Parts: sequence; structure tokens; C-alpha cells
Amino acid sequence: MKIKISVDELKTMLGKIKHIAKEDKNCHVLAFGLFEASDDEIRITVTSLTNCAVITVGAEVLSPGACLIEPAKLYDILDTLNGDVFIEEKESFVSILQDNTECKLDTIPVDDFPSDSFDIEKGLEFEMPAAALIEGFKKSKKFADNTEGSVLTGVNINIEKTLITFAATDGNRLAVVVKCIEDEKIKLNITLPKRSIDNLLPIIKPEDNILIFTNDNICSFFYSGIRYYTRLLQGQFPKYKKLMREESPVKLFVNKSDLSRVLECIKAVGGEDNFYSVCFKTDGLFLKIKNKNAKVNDVLAIEHEGPDVSFVLNRIYLEILLSVITGDTVKFELLQNSRSAVVCKDMEHKYLIMPISDRNGESDAKPV
Repeated sequence: MKIKISVDELKTMLGKIKHIAKEDKNCHVLAFGLFEASDDEIRITVTSLTNCAVITVGAEVLSPGACLIEPAKLYDILDTLNGDVFIEEKESFVSILQDNTECKLDTIPVDDFPSDSFDIEKGLEFEMPAAALIEGFKKSKKFADNTEGSVLTGVNINIEKTLITFAATDGNRLAVVVKCIEDEKIKLNITLPKRSIDNLLPIIKPEDNILIFTNDNICSFFYSGIRYYTRLLQGQFPKYKKLMREESPVKLFVNKSDLSRVLECIKAVGGEDNFYSVCFKTDGLFLKIKNKNAKVNDVLAIEHEGPDVSFVLNRIYLEILLSVITGDTVKFELLQNSRSAVVCKDMEHKYLIMPISDRNGESDAKPV
């Protein structure tokens, strides 16, 4: 393989996908991308086995062929050059040549590259705004579980009656984000791995629409000349809708900036096992907050509906929640005798956090 190609064009496309090609201790070839040159273009494929991205870049093909190149290293070399470069495969390396400058990268046999196909022959096809997809993924994926091999390690997408719902949970917390799409005939329920979502987000931008194909095993996204494929997680996603009650007798409205400040103070003080426990107790129109070892105490003015309550929440979960919600106010909704607290519930966003057990297993949200 030998090509002549624009540094800027190739670097722009590599910048969108190079993060996917990462070396695995059990599979060295995953750090490489498959470069295939023919018909005045070069097709680049990168994969992590769970997902795959394919881009095409125009090039002057002097000699067609295919080789494996590490995209991240190639990108770093191109970042030092400008204009056009020649890329040529030789016996055991790939040469990047411009005038008197030559850089060499080691390569490995093309046959070592994973040959699993991600192509979708039959399935469902629909379009949706890229901005809605990005927001749904970003605001839900932080609530997914990190345990490998579980359906909870992904984000569930459910489409019904022009509403697309993104849901993620690890059993202790739940995020539900609802957006609208135009096609009322689409009905879908799939779960995408969080790792695949992390690889997809840098590729797409909020402008325009994104075309989606999916079947029972694979979902693909077509956007701005890039094709991205991911395998789906198999298994029944929890029936989370029953957990989201319509009304709660206790409502607390807390200033988000004030709450963030208190959490930062608790984080700075620390405290081993009690480091993650934040205790809340209402007293009329005031909310008393402290960490469990009582090294940090604070009182915030709030709006309050219903009887006084006390509960304990995980500081890390609260910080994640504050990073995804919008607006200046955090709304807590609780039952008087419940093990769940719903936070920030409106038309598009619903977040639920399970309180930490307190007082020898008594109810975590209870009258004072």
C-alpha cells in the first residue's frame, strides 16, 4: 500500500476515532487500525470487539493494499507536519514521508486484525436529532453499573409513542431522561454498553440528525461520514417505571450551588468509612446537613412541603447528580416511610437515589 494524502484531512478523521483503538493486554492488535487503500480513498476501521468505527478519507492511491497502523501514533506524527504526506507499507514497518522527514511505525500482519462483521442486514431504521441522543446518553450513563457482564452496565433505550427514554441504574440509583422524536411508528427496547457510548460520544456533534439502524444484536449510527457499530447487551433491563411515583407528600427545594458547596467541604474534610455518608434533617424551612462523623455541619434555607424528615445519601451519588441536572434548584421528593428518594423530577429528567441504611435498618426516610 502506498498513498499520498492531506495531513489535515487525515488528522481530522483520525481525531474522531483514534480513542477507540486501545491496546488490550490480551489482544495487542486492538491498538491498530485497518487501513485499506483503493479507488482514490482510504478506508480506516478501528474496533474494541464490542464496538467498531469506519471512516473513509479521500487520497491519491499510488498502490492499493491494506496494512495495520496505530491511529494514535499516526495522529501524533501528523500533528508535527502539514501539507501532503506519503504513507507506504514496507516489509515490517509503515513509512510516513514528507520531503526529508521520514517516520517509521511498526506494523503487524493484516490477518491478525479481528474479522468479526458488525454489518446489519435487517432491522429497524430511524432518524433522530443528534443533540437529543447526546443529552440522553450524557445524563444517564453516569448512573450505570461498573460490574462487567451485567445488563446494568449499559443504558437502556426505549422508544414508544414519539418518546425516547434513556435509563440507567446500578441498583442503588436510577436516571431516566425522556426526549421526543418525530416518528410515532417507532417502537424499540435495546440496551447499549456504557463503554460503547463513551466511544460514540466524541464522534457525534449536536448538529443535524443521526441515522440509526438496529436489530436484536447490533446497533449502528451513521453520522458525518462515519459509521459506528456496537453490540447490544442481552438480558431483561429492570422495569424501572414502577419506581417513579407521580406524587410524594414530602418535597424539598434546595439551592444547587449551596448544596454543592457543602459537599465540597465534606469531601475536603474526609473521614474514611463515613466519608461518603451525608446526613440530611429538615427543620421547617431549614435543612441541616452533616457528614456522618459530624466534622462538617451546615444549615441551608429551603422551601419545604410536608412533614419533617431525615435521611442519609451517598455523597458521590449526589455529586454525580448535581453534574447532570440543570437549573438552580434541586428538588427532593420523598415518602414518609420509604427507602427511596427521588431527586430532580420534571418532564424530561428523573433521578432516584436509594438512601444509605441508618439506625440499625430503620426506615431511611421517616418522620422526625
